Amino acid sequence: MNDPALPPIPDPVRPHFAAGDPVDRAENWLLVGELGRGGFGEVWLARHEWKDELRAVKFCTHPDVRHRLIAHEKTVLLRVMRTAGEHPNIVPLLEYSLKAESPWLMYEFVPGGTLADVIDCARELTPRERFAGAVRTLHAVAGALAALHRLDPPIVHRDLKPHNVLMSDGVPRVTDFGLGGVAAAAPPTDETRVFVDHSVRLPTLLRHAGSLRYAPPEQMHGSAPSPRDDVFALGVMAYQMLTGDLKSVPGADAADELRDLGVPELFAALVVRSVANRPDRRPADATEWQALVAPLLATEAVALPVAPAVLADEQRERAEADYRCGEECYTGRGALQDYAKAREFFERAAALGHAEAEFRLGWLHDHGRGVPRDAATARAWYERGAARGSANAQYNLGVLYKKGRGVPRDPATARDWWERAAASGHPTAQAFLGSLYQNGDGVPRDGAKAREWFEKAALQGDATAQSNLGGLYHEGEGGPRDVAKAREWYERAAAQGDADAQFNLGVLFDAGDGVPRDIAQAREWWTKAAARGHPGAQYNLGALHHNGESVPQDFATAREWYEKAAAQGDPDAQFNLAALCEGGHGGAKNLPRALDLYRRAASQGHPDARTALERLEAE
Repeated sequence: MNDPALPPIPDPVRPHFAAGDPVDRAENWLLVGELGRGGFGEVWLARHEWKDELRAVKFCTHPDVRHRLIAHEKTVLLRVMRTAGEHPNIVPLLEYSLKAESPWLMYEFVPGGTLADVIDCARELTPRERFAGAVRTLHAVAGALAALHRLDPPIVHRDLKPHNVLMSDGVPRVTDFGLGGVAAAAPPTDETRVFVDHSVRLPTLLRHAGSLRYAPPEQMHGSAPSPRDDVFALGVMAYQMLTGDLKSVPGADAADELRDLGVPELFAALVVRSVANRPDRRPADATEWQALVAPLLATEAVALPVAPAVLADEQRERAEADYRCGEECYTGRGALQDYAKAREFFERAAALGHAEAEFRLGWLHDHGRGVPRDAATARAWYERGAARGSANAQYNLGVLYKKGRGVPRDPATARDWWERAAASGHPTAQAFLGSLYQNGDGVPRDGAKAREWFEKAALQGDATAQSNLGGLYHEGEGGPRDVAKAREWYERAAAQGDADAQFNLGVLFDAGDGVPRDIAQAREWWTKAAARGHPGAQYNLGALHHNGESVPQDFATAREWYEKAAAQGDPDAQFNLAALCEGGHGGAKNLPRALDLYRRAASQGHPDARTALERLEAE
């Protein structure tokens, strides 16, 4: 029997809206699906009923932010719409309504990832590659900011962070202009005094702890908006791009750390000045940033030896023999594994234009096997092999463009290369294309096309494609719902160790969806997925032991599973683990640990964690 002192496991946070809802006071616009949430509220994809246009609608559901938006932001919004719409690095604000029940802002819909994704991938790059990518991106972002900082009075973003820089086909575009404010050009009026009063609650409004990394000290104390707020955020973002660490912030040793990475002295000094505690020590606005970064935009090309255009039969045979010897050394089958020796054989074959040898050389440089890791050289070899028809080279070239490794991040070019590889039957490229259409990543979301590409890859044994295809049949996306087929594809993927498929098989048995309900069988699948690190499975196992469902109630075991899921950022696991720590269930009572876990869950928008945090902090 459950302990009555323990809080029940909460339902997931429910959105305020649903797909198919009309946008209040926006005729002919219907909501399609939720894109995300934050301190401001919810962001939804909307489609026009007859124009076939897509927009991103940001609904203001947080009461404090709603008050500020309605009372103080109309003038700012109008100025943003008039002045920022044509800038290539700003996502235009197209419409807004402050009179709707939940006030909203409507932006151009920009598919693809964010600068946060680019920084996450940057840790795989060399420092030189990170610097080159940072320079290109920051020059564009600074240009967008400078365009509005130069206005009289300036418009300030005030919540600039990597998640608010969308990467559209490799081009950075700043979004959420209009929510920050206008820099005061005169002594504060009653209106600006009210604005400052509300800005004092910045940590509450931003919600996400990550947002606070980019806010300067004076903003935390309710200062009026200033372009130097955005300059501070630019400095933090630059430091993260150069270090490849989204969670890092520049400290006292930042200048030395950047020099150790080979960052030029002038650029390192610009980053350090930008994050100075005193605003007057920072550059006045983003115009100076743009000017200082501009001379660093030049890039270097990698030159490879020229292969003959036409080969004699004897040369082709020699190239193939060298390639096979390289494969033996590369795989360790038929010879001792030796990447350096494999490279020698591949270079001989590549000198005669062997496409797969060129692909292998790209891979060795891409992953630092037998040679220093060098994405620029990897790209050059991949391009050679791809031009000669190597599907492997085409696929990997797409990966470079998708991640922005050795090249500017460019999802459209990545998709082009994957389509070439997929047309040649490359299963991983086919699976990647399925994911693009499933998620609407750079292409219109299309479940039917996603099914088509996943099935091609799944029939070739690709476990990820099998798992994703099962998910489409499970949800009825892109065609009729078919739980029997979902189970079939899940089982194929699960047999190859795919944790998502194992987790979803557990979901089917837990719900009795297309199979007899069997909690023991569900637990068995979740245990397999959890052993492979699946946070959802780890959380569910914790919940089974927490509630005593199909197993004896065991808070200690529940804690163990929640710990694993919480360490991966699962907010429900963080909340439930905090409740156990607070009550001393399954282990010693630990209020500091409970507070930390509540804060982590609350920073991800968990409402019960926020309530618990407020209760404990008030005691």
